[in-house]
Amino acid sequence: MRGFGGTFFGNAPKTYLLGGMDNWAFNKTSYTGTSGKGEPNPLGVQGSNPDLLFTEYVTSLRGFDYATLFGNSVLLFNAELRIPLVKALANGPINSTFFRNMQFVGFYDMGTSWSGAPPFSSKTSVSYKVVKEGAFQAQIKDYLNPWIYSYGAGVRTVLFGYYVKFDLAWPVQNYEVQKPRAFLTLGFDF
Repeated sequence: MRGFGGTFFGNAPKTYLLGGMDNWAFNKTSYTGTSGKGEPNPLGVQGSNPDLLFTEYVTSLRGFDYATLFGNSVLLFNAELRIPLVKALANGPINSTFFRNMQFVGFYDMGTSWSGAPPFSSKTSVSYKVVKEGAFQAQIKDYLNPWIYSYGAGVRTVLFGYYVKFDLAWPVQNYEVQKPRAFLTLGFDF
């Protein structure tokens, strides 16, 4: 299990980008959306964005693109059950690094990112959408669930000297289970 939380504060708070995995092959990034304060996704800003250098990626949220949620604060929880099935069933030493390091995994990831009020109240930043039409501006409360989570299963092993992970994740956003997504990543978990 692991938990992560953080917040940027001060006169020029930076942004956390929540979603995706470290060293994700064939990765995808979300460039759309706005925070509850009407700020655009920092990756979708056209032209010069001097704050992009200080933007912090918060990963290990399988099933979602990079920057699915963003804001000045973030919370992330991960739980995994790792089972070294081949080691458990072997009666002696295992010569193959592939089978010696193989683990089957069940996981659950949950996180949120926001600007302004935390997601524990009805005034959460991700529950508001700002609509601008000409000189008019409206703030619409949409009662979305600020938490996104995923669950699934995977396998880990060493292949050609690299620690390789394959996960199949079912992402859940606004209480709706989406299509499963496959993730192929390199490197150790947390």
